[in-house]
Amino acid sequence: YISQCLGHPFRYDPRRIKRIKQTTPQTGLTRSQRLKGQINSLRYVGEPNDQVILVDDVITSGSTLNEAERALKELGIIPLVSLSLFLTDQQINTELPIDPLFKELV
Repeated sequence: YISQCLGHPFRYDPRRIKRIKQTTPQTGLTRSQRLKGQINSLRYVGEPNDQVILVDDVITSGSTLNEAERALKELGIIPLVSLSLFLTDQQINTELPIDPLFKELV
């Protein structure tokens, strides 16, 4: 569906982002603990010229998307867009860029 909306063929391949460091379950952790626990935990195993859209199911602290973006940037890849299906109430009014119109809905 995302591919159709953007008018560009994309392939879903979750195997391109590899967890290279075990992390503790994030349930019940503070935002600071979540961010710290994700540092250097992911690696991108695609090609340096890949065009990437990052999709996460839920943004609570943003730590997973932040770490995935860091792993991509190591190879010089800037994600075309980072998306999430859901946003927790903990994420509202934080430093993550959230569309102001979306903020009005939550």
